[in-house]
Amino acid sequence: MKGRKKHPIDATGARRQAGRRPVALPEPPAWMTPGAASRFRAVVEQLDRLGALAETDVGAVERYATTYDRWTQAEAALAESGDRVHYVRLLNRAGQPASSVPSPAMAQATAMGAQLARLEASLGLYPTERTRLPSAAPAADDDPCEALFRVAGGAA
Repeated sequence: MKGRKKHPIDATGARRQAGRRPVALPEPPAWMTPGAASRFRAVVEQLDRLGALAETDVGAVERYATTYDRWTQAEAALAESGDRVHYVRLLNRAGQPASSVPSPAMAQATAMGAQLARLEASLGLYPTERTRLPSAAPAADDDPCEALFRVAGGAA
């Protein structure tokens, strides 16, 4: 597939960091809900630990955290609906069933899920995106799964 080649991301790479690394971890804005603020802090810490956080990423993390919070609220509303009705039946002018549309919570969950996918990819939160982060892949000796495979394969 044609397009821009994805370049590796590293802690000093100017390609990923359009700005500088923040001196201190940014705090969530005051307007954020508690759930979004919690997600904001978690993602900022994760990106900083990987060396992939730049000052210019803060806006994207804010959008991600807010979208994530809206998605979780919509999913919670769907889970609370005891009858699991995710679609609303519309009636025509004669009062007869005409069509079904997604409930507001279902529509929001679907829309927020699509937005989350794009934001997660742009922030490097998907496993395929993390492979471009040099510090994201654990060393072979540190990976408990690799140790298990060695033991199972008799190469311990």
